[in-house]
Parts: sequence; structure tokens; C-alpha cells
Amino acid sequence: MKVDIYTITWNEEILLPYFIIFYKKHFSTIDLNIIIYDNESNDKTIEIAKNNGCLIYSYSTNNTVNDVEYLNIKNNCWKKSTADWVIIVDCDEFIDIYETDLYNLMNEKYNLIQTVGYNMINTTLDIPSTRLGVRSTWYDKAAIFMPKYIKEINYNSGCHTYDPIGKNIKICKSIYNLYHFKRLSLEYYLDRVRLCRNRLSDTNIKFRLATHYLASDQDHIEDFNKILKEAILIIYKSLF
Repeated sequence: MKVDIYTITWNEEILLPYFIIFYKKHFSTIDLNIIIYDNESNDKTIEIAKNNGCLIYSYSTNNTVNDVEYLNIKNNCWKKSTADWVIIVDCDEFIDIYETDLYNLMNEKYNLIQTVGYNMINTTLDIPSTRLGVRSTWYDKAAIFMPKYIKEINYNSGCHTYDPIGKNIKICKSIYNLYHFKRLSLEYYLDRVRLCRNRLSDTNIKFRLATHYLASDQDHIEDFNKILKEAILIIYKSLF
């Protein structure tokens, strides 16, 4: 079995090593390819990707957050894949699914998997110890599918909704969880928010895409603390 994983990066030197370790562990005995579309990173992202055998494509948005271009990549990057399955995720999205699960789903004739989203949170950058999270339907995504059955996935803003076109599509609305690792300490979270706020493109503002970054620091602090207060212990198989 062959699996191609596609992700978009911008200055992900903290998360990318864990992203690679995670998916290599979950798909350890098959033909796995990690394909990165890098948006002008200026940290160690490219170095880390190269050292781990990832295939890298670079694209420019003039140092801005441009979700129209982001969406175009997510809707089309996989179309020439010859893999049995493709996984379309951000670098902070970790799906707790294994190669044995994909074999079983193939046998059951499923060809598209809608994952179940959780917002994970920690007070430190100790990523492997992150075990607290809250259920988030916003991160329920059709992140895994078999490209030979899907002609168009038609992701909408943020890839949170989709409208697939293809043949004999059978969707598994599964128990496979997607863990969203964004709130990894308040300092890390605020730093990313501020950077994205400063890089938000005119296109994003015009179409009101990812404009939650424009909220004040205080609003984001309150959001962080609210999630931390509501978070519960998440039990998963194994991440790293």
C-alpha cells in the first residue's frame, strides 16, 4: 500500500519534526511519502524536511497569509498521486489512524474518511505530553481519501467543508480523531497569532478568510484560557 501525505508549511520548525515522526510511526511498513508545500519559511523548516526525505515544493504569496492560494493547493496537489490513499492535513493536524485501519477500510469499500476534530492545548511546548483537548466540530475534516475514486474534493475555506465529486464514493464518518496542535503554551499560541495577523493578505481581508487573527491579544488569551478550563484528558493510542 502507498500513502501520500500533503501539508503546507510556514516556519514550522517546532511542529514539523513531530509531524514527520508521528506519520512515519503510524505508517511504518508501507510506501509513505510526505510532500510539503512551503510558503517561504525562513527558519529551519526546509532543512528539517530535506533531512527527513520529504518532497518539497516552494510557493510564494509575497510573505502574506493567502488562503485562496492555500485552498487552491489543497484542492489540487493530490491529483497526480498514484497512491492508494492521500492525506491532506496542516502541519498542526495529527490523525490517529494506522496503516492497518486503512487496509480494513479498503476491505469495507470505504474511499473517503471524515475525521473527528479535537483542539489540543498545553501550558508548555512539551508536545509529546499534550493530552488535554476539547471536541471541535470545526476540525471535522475529510482529510483522507482514495484519489482513484475522487475527481474533485472541493474543499471550502479552511478545508473544513467539502463537496466531493467522483465515482462510487463511500464515506466513512469515523471514530478516527484529528488532533489539532495549535495551542502549545500561551506564548507559542500568541506568537503565531501575531505573526499571522501581521501577514494577513488583502485577499483574506476582502473575503473574510482567517480574520479571527485580527482579534485582540486579550481576546485570544481569553479563548486560550477558556479552552484550557474546558479541556479533558484525551485518550489516544499513541502519538510519538
